[in-house]
Amino acid sequence: MFKMYKELLKKYFTQQDLDEIAKAISEQEQFTSGEIRVSIRAKRGWTEQKNSLQELALKEFYRLKMNQTKERSGVLLFFLFEEHQFYILADEGIHLKAESLWQSVAQFVSENFKAGKYVEGISQAVRTIGKTLGQHYPRKTDDTNELSNQV
Repeated sequence: MFKMYKELLKKYFTQQDLDEIAKAISEQEQFTSGEIRVSIRAKRGWTEQKNSLQELALKEFYRLKMNQTKERSGVLLFFLFEEHQFYILADEGIHLKAESLWQSVAQFVSENFKAGKYVEGISQAVRTIGKTLGQHYPRKTDDTNELSNQV
Protein backbone atom coordinates (compact mmCIF):
# COMPACT_ATOMS: atom_id res chain seq x y z
CA MET A 1 0.00 0.00 0.00
CA PHE A 2 2.82 2.42 0.88
CA LYS A 3 4.52 1.80 -2.48
CA MET A 4 1.27 2.55 -4.31
CA TYR A 5 0.93 5.77 -2.32
CA LYS A 6 4.49 6.86 -3.19
CA GLU A 7 3.88 6.19 -6.87
CA LEU A 8 0.69 8.25 -6.75
CA LEU A 9 2.53 11.10 -5.10
CA LYS A 10 5.25 11.09 -7.74
CA LYS A 11 2.72 11.00 -10.55
CA TYR A 12 0.43 13.81 -9.37
CA PHE A 13 1.87 15.53 -6.30
CA THR A 14 5.19 16.70 -4.96
CA GLN A 15 5.94 16.98 -1.26
CA GLN A 16 5.61 20.73 -1.72
CA ASP A 17 2.07 20.19 -3.09
CA LEU A 18 1.09 18.14 -0.04
CA ASP A 19 2.64 20.75 2.25
CA GLU A 20 0.61 23.44 0.48
CA ILE A 21 -2.63 21.52 1.09
CA ALA A 22 -1.69 20.96 4.75
CA LYS A 23 -0.93 24.68 5.06
CA ALA A 24 -4.36 25.55 3.64
CA ILE A 25 -5.95 23.27 6.25
CA SER A 26 -3.89 24.82 9.03
CA GLU A 27 -4.75 28.36 7.94
CA GLN A 28 -8.48 27.64 7.86
CA GLU A 29 -8.45 25.90 11.22
CA GLN A 30 -7.12 29.12 12.79
CA PHE A 31 -10.67 30.49 12.50
CA THR A 32 -12.75 27.45 13.42
CA SER A 33 -13.02 24.69 15.98
CA GLY A 34 -13.97 22.39 13.09
CA GLU A 35 -11.53 19.88 11.63
CA ILE A 36 -10.70 19.33 7.96
CA ARG A 37 -8.84 16.29 6.61
CA VAL A 38 -7.80 15.34 3.09
CA SER A 39 -7.22 11.69 2.23
CA ILE A 40 -5.85 10.74 -1.18
CA ARG A 41 -5.69 7.14 -2.34
CA ALA A 42 -4.74 5.76 -5.72
CA LYS A 43 -7.60 3.27 -5.93
CA ARG A 44 -9.60 0.71 -3.99
CA GLY A 45 -7.84 -2.16 -2.34
CA TRP A 46 -8.55 -5.68 -3.54
CA THR A 47 -10.90 -6.38 -0.63
CA GLU A 48 -12.76 -3.08 -1.21
CA GLN A 49 -13.97 -3.70 -4.75
CA LYS A 50 -17.60 -4.13 -3.71
CA ASN A 51 -17.63 -1.14 -1.35
CA SER A 52 -19.31 2.05 -2.48
CA LEU A 53 -17.38 5.30 -2.50
CA GLN A 54 -19.46 6.46 0.47
CA GLU A 55 -18.59 3.30 2.41
CA LEU A 56 -14.89 3.80 1.74
CA ALA A 57 -15.06 7.46 2.79
CA LEU A 58 -16.90 6.51 5.97
CA LYS A 59 -14.30 3.84 6.76
CA GLU A 60 -11.55 6.44 6.31
CA PHE A 61 -13.51 8.94 8.42
CA TYR A 62 -13.51 6.48 11.32
CA ARG A 63 -9.89 5.40 10.73
CA LEU A 64 -8.83 9.04 11.03
CA LYS A 65 -10.97 9.36 14.20
CA MET A 66 -12.92 12.24 12.68
CA ASN A 67 -16.04 11.01 14.44
CA GLN A 68 -14.39 11.76 17.79
CA THR A 69 -14.07 15.53 17.50
CA LYS A 70 -15.58 17.45 20.38
CA GLU A 71 -18.27 19.24 18.36
CA ARG A 72 -18.77 16.58 15.67
CA SER A 73 -17.63 19.15 13.10
CA GLY A 74 -15.13 17.21 11.01
CA VAL A 75 -15.13 17.29 7.20
CA LEU A 76 -13.25 14.75 5.09
CA LEU A 77 -12.29 15.23 1.45
CA PHE A 78 -11.69 11.64 0.27
CA PHE A 79 -10.14 11.00 -3.16
CA LEU A 80 -9.76 7.80 -5.18
CA PHE A 81 -7.42 9.37 -7.65
CA GLU A 82 -6.98 6.69 -10.30
CA GLU A 83 -10.75 6.15 -10.34
CA HIS A 84 -11.47 9.88 -10.76
CA GLN A 85 -13.83 9.87 -7.80
CA PHE A 86 -14.08 11.82 -4.60
CA TYR A 87 -16.46 12.13 -1.71
CA ILE A 88 -17.07 14.89 0.81
CA LEU A 89 -18.10 13.49 4.18
CA ALA A 90 -19.16 15.80 6.99
CA ASP A 91 -19.89 14.75 10.54
CA GLU A 92 -23.41 15.14 11.90
CA GLY A 93 -22.65 18.42 13.64
CA ILE A 94 -21.91 20.28 10.40
CA HIS A 95 -23.58 18.24 7.64
CA LEU A 96 -27.08 19.71 7.89
CA LYS A 97 -25.82 23.22 8.64
CA ALA A 98 -23.86 23.33 5.39
CA GLU A 99 -25.79 20.90 3.20
CA SER A 100 -26.04 23.34 0.28
CA LEU A 101 -22.27 23.85 0.28
CA TRP A 102 -21.23 20.29 -0.57
CA GLN A 103 -22.52 20.36 -4.16
CA SER A 104 -20.77 23.63 -4.98
CA VAL A 105 -17.49 22.38 -3.49
CA ALA A 106 -17.81 19.15 -5.50
CA GLN A 107 -18.41 21.15 -8.69
CA PHE A 108 -15.36 23.33 -8.07
CA VAL A 109 -13.11 20.34 -7.36
CA SER A 110 -14.34 18.53 -10.49
CA GLU A 111 -13.69 21.54 -12.72
CA ASN A 112 -10.17 22.03 -11.36
CA PHE A 113 -9.31 18.34 -11.61
CA LYS A 114 -10.46 18.21 -15.25
CA ALA A 115 -8.02 21.05 -15.91
CA GLY A 116 -5.22 19.18 -14.09
CA LYS A 117 -5.21 21.71 -11.23
CA TYR A 118 -5.24 19.18 -8.40
CA VAL A 119 -3.58 21.19 -5.65
CA GLU A 120 -5.53 24.32 -6.51
CA GLY A 121 -8.83 22.39 -6.50
CA ILE A 122 -8.17 20.73 -3.15
CA SER A 123 -6.79 23.90 -1.53
CA GLN A 124 -9.75 25.99 -2.68
CA ALA A 125 -12.17 23.33 -1.41
CA VAL A 126 -10.38 23.42 1.96
CA ARG A 127 -10.66 27.22 2.09
CA THR A 128 -14.37 27.17 1.20
CA ILE A 129 -15.13 24.47 3.77
CA GLY A 130 -13.02 26.30 6.37
CA LYS A 131 -14.97 29.54 5.92
CA THR A 132 -18.24 27.69 6.39
CA LEU A 133 -16.94 25.87 9.44
CA GLY A 134 -15.83 29.22 10.83
CA GLN A 135 -19.37 30.59 10.51
CA HIS A 136 -20.94 27.68 12.34
CA TYR A 137 -18.04 26.71 14.64
CA PRO A 138 -15.90 29.76 15.33
CA ARG A 139 -12.61 29.08 17.04
CA LYS A 140 -12.80 29.20 20.82
CA THR A 141 -10.12 30.38 23.19
CA ASP A 142 -9.61 26.83 24.51
CA ASP A 143 -9.63 25.22 21.04
CA THR A 144 -6.99 22.65 20.20
CA ASN A 145 -6.14 21.09 16.88
CA GLU A 146 -7.71 17.68 17.45
CA LEU A 147 -6.52 16.03 14.23
CA SER A 148 -3.44 16.18 12.03
CA ASN A 149 -3.48 18.52 9.04
CA GLN A 150 -1.25 16.24 6.98
CA VAL A 151 -2.60 14.73 3.79
